[in-house]
This record gives sequence, C-alpha cells and structure tokens, in this order.
Amino acid sequence: MLGDIILCPAYDRKQAEMAGHDLAHEMALLTVHGVLHLLGYDHIEPKDEREMFALQNEILADWYDDLARRGVEYQPKPTGAHAFPSAADRDELDKLMKDTE
Repeated sequence: MLGDIILCPAYDRKQAEMAGHDLAHEMALLTVHGVLHLLGYDHIEPKDEREMFALQNEILADWYDDLARRGVEYQPKPTGAHAFPSAADRDELDKLMKDTE
C-alpha cells in the first residue's frame, strides 16, 4: 500500500464550481493528483511542478479519450479554461477557496 487519498465531496463541489466544471471531473482530477503524490511526485520546486501538472493533465485527458474510444458513457471531456489546470491555475483557485472560507 502506498497511502490514502481522501476527498471531501462538499469541499470539492465548491472548488469545481469555482473552476467551472462539475464535481465528477474535479474528483477525477484530485484522484490523479493524489496518486501522483503517492508515487513520489511533488510540486514544491517549479521544475517538479511543471512535470507533475503536465503528467496529471496528460493522464486525465488520456482517460477521457480512452472512455470515448471505448464508447463508455461517463461524461464529456471538459473543455473549460481550468479543466486541465496548470499549477498557477490551481494556486489561483486555492486562494479563491480560502477567501470564501
């Protein structure tokens, strides 16, 4: 076992709304992000941050593409500005979330 990933749907729903996508996508994004942390990735240093977020977005986009290719109905691949965020996008969202607490 590598560790645990804990998601809070109430918090994640609010975060998803602020990012402009639905809860299911936010939870998928956070799950991928959490798994990458369990595998040793981090985003403290700028180089590591770019690598981790690029990999996170690639995995998530590939997952949506694979679902569509196999005809699995889940939800459409989000296209909003923050659907596949950069680290700067997530920092901005974190600040907005703190301002609403």
